[in-house]
Formats: sequence, structure tokens, C-alpha cells
Amino acid sequence: MFGVCTWARGEKAEAFTLAPLPHEPTGDHLQLEMKMKMKMKGLSNSSPAIARAAVLFFVAAAATCWSGEGVQATQYTVGGSSGWTLGVDYTTWASQSSFKTGDSLVFSYGELHSVLQVSESDYKACITTNALSTGTGGNTVVKLENAQTYYFICGVASHCGSGMQLSVTVGGTSSSPSTGTTTPSTSKTPTTPSSSSMEPSSATFVISYYSLPTFTIFFTLLHLFVSKA
Repeated sequence: MFGVCTWARGEKAEAFTLAPLPHEPTGDHLQLEMKMKMKMKGLSNSSPAIARAAVLFFVAAAATCWSGEGVQATQYTVGGSSGWTLGVDYTTWASQSSFKTGDSLVFSYGELHSVLQVSESDYKACITTNALSTGTGGNTVVKLENAQTYYFICGVASHCGSGMQLSVTVGGTSSSPSTGTTTPSTSKTPTTPSSSSMEPSSATFVISYYSLPTFTIFFTLLHLFVSKA
């Protein structure tokens, strides 16, 4: 809508035209509104099968993300920066962390040491001849697969007696460790990686790994679908 205003200057009257009022739609606004209505109309009249496919894709994307919520694993370097060696209080070190199933222990040690997983009785007596599994080579990774107490000692009996022994109680998927103490069952021989592991750090949430690309694909397809409607 345009307005006309006049005023008197002597005996003559002059007129000028006002610019379109801000609240009135211009030609560009009307054209944009018409395009949006056409797109919405095309979307509403689209094939029900395509609409169902879009909904199913969204549900699948959400399920992919939610299925990984809270799933994480932590890798702990035994003894921290000191590693697996003499002169470290491993009881204090273990008490500072809550171990869960799926976590891993990384033993980093010199050539004079080794890692033995043993039973509770052999752990207490520093017996090295009945090891459940053995790790050598300087870097040994042990995955904590079960909710139980794991016992480790150095393969040199005198080193075990000098404090190179570690007991770790592993809880379930929750953050609190289990209260019971069980004798560990025979497990696989710990693997020995080619390079040292870093300090303890939480693994990335599965949801953070999958959610971004999944929803990016979803909204890209949705945008293309609406654009062609």
C-alpha cells in the first residue's frame, strides 16, 4: 500500500509518494510465499510410500545413535607414567579408578620384567609357575572382559615380593566396581602391541561417532526431497 501526502506552499500544493509500508508484502515477498506454498503442497501430495520411507529412515538413524548411548571403554596404563616396575604402589594406583568390563590395562615395562595373570592364591604367595597367562616384550595389553577380580604379578618372584603385583576388581557396565571377589577363570594370553599406549583416556561415545554422519545424510535426503516436490 502506498500513501500520498500533500502540503500547501503558498497557493500551490505539492504531493509526494511514500515508500511501501514495512508491513505490507512486496512483490519479492509474495513470490517467495507462493514458492513455499507450492513446495508444501507438493510435499503433502507426495507418494505415501516415499513419506513412509523417510519416516523409517529417521527411526533407523535415531536407533543407530541411541543404541550406542553410554557405551565407552577406557584404557589404563598401569602405574601411570611410571609403568610396570619396582617402587610403585599399585594398590593405591588401582584404588583411584573404577574399572568396568570392556576396559583395558596396558603394562609398559623393561626387559627385566614380565606380566603374569595368576589366581588369588598364587598372587598372595607370589608363585610364578602356575600363570593363567603370560605377557612379555615390554608392552602388554589385557582386556578386562569379565566382572571379576584380576590378579597380576611380575614373572620374577623377588620382584613380586617387592611390590610388583596388582589386583583389579572389575564391575559391570556401571561405574561402580563389584563388591564380590572371585578367582579369575583361564583367559586368553594377553596381546603385545608393537607400540606403547598412551595415558588413560576414555574412548569416544559410539553415539558421537555415528550420529553426525547419519543425521547429515538424513537431512540431505530430506532437503533434496523437498526441493523436488
